Amino acid sequence: FIVKLFSYFFISLMMSRSAPSALRASEFNGVAPRISAHDVGKYRGQYVTLVCKPLRLLESKVVELNEVVAGVSVELHDMPTDADLAQINEFVCFVNPSTGALVYHSHGTLNDDFDTTTYAKLVETSKKFPGLF
Repeated sequence: FIVKLFSYFFISLMMSRSAPSALRASEFNGVAPRISAHDVGKYRGQYVTLVCKPLRLLESKVVELNEVVAGVSVELHDMPTDADLAQINEFVCFVNPSTGALVYHSHGTLNDDFDTTTYAKLVETSKKFPGLF
């Protein structure tokens, strides 16, 4: 009993000190709107899709990325250490509801010649017609 109590206390303590992933949605339903980094705050508690170029590893499992639509740097938490990245990648992330931090869910690699200009126009157009894309 004491061991179980200690285990519960330790796990609770670690969860309270953990990275932004401690608050994660129960499950991914397959819907993750394509957005720019400027709109992340509007999607707290939801999954989103960002297209980014990797910049550097900041600390264990935290990667700095350049989001191609807004052209700004973002931090992605809980990135697997063995993830295979290309020059341009599409990330599905959970936006932590309390901190707004991006938490890794999955990613796909894109061709190096992916047209980021056209993609940015698509994302901007989708703001005007949210049900279209």
